[in-house]
Amino acid sequence: MSADVDMHVSAVDGAGRAVRSLVDDARSVANDFLSTVTKAEDVVGHTGLSAALAHYHSTWSTPTNELAHRIDQLGQNISGAAHDIESSATAAADVARTRAPDAEALVARLNRDHLL
Repeated sequence: MSADVDMHVSAVDGAGRAVRSLVDDARSVANDFLSTVTKAEDVVGHTGLSAALAHYHSTWSTPTNELAHRIDQLGQNISGAAHDIESSATAAADVARTRAPDAEALVARLNRDHLL
């Protein structure tokens, strides 16, 4: 595998790890957000507004709680792409190694037949 491919694999894998490093912060922000909405429900002192905040909380709690999981999944997918790049480069190199002698033999045969 070439140095260029190695560099790209490392960069893509590094990007995946960087995204995954955000999971704890995302989880913390999501929890703080939902906690703030819950506290507001308790403090507001108005039934209609409290009900609206409760509805808001129930609407957004699932997507908010999924945020960290989705960020982790994204990071895994990016890192997985790095491994796909590496596998593809290895497969391409294998094909080039196995096909090169065939191509050379074909060129030699064509040259020989052309000269006859």
